Amino acid sequence: GKVIEDWYLIIAKLGKGGGGSCYKAIDKKLDDSLICVKIIENSDATGMLDMFKLEIDTLLALASPFIVVAYNTFWLNHGEGRLCYTMELCEFGDLRDLINDWQAISNYLTTIELVSFYY
Repeated sequence: GKVIEDWYLIIAKLGKGGGGSCYKAIDKKLDDSLICVKIIENSDATGMLDMFKLEIDTLLALASPFIVVAYNTFWLNHGEGRLCYTMELCEFGDLRDLINDWQAISNYLTTIELVSFYY
């Protein structure tokens, strides 16, 4: 895989959304832990940078077992590239797919856990 910023070894692309792409990676400075690296597309576009700074700040401020933990932010190419941030890797996959597939959810959560999550 590709190493970015001499720190993260990209293993696989997890997906792409309107704001950027997420990659499964190994954090070479954090005991080779598996993490997610989000690379923001068009981070120099008007409003995009502010929107993702708010997203990152929100992730850093929240503490919940239902929200991934943000670890680090950086610019690709030592400040001359796109905004990136790293976060906890969600092992269960895409939340939208899990919500749409109740069978998959029932394999991971009990009924009580499901009810407590929604209420």
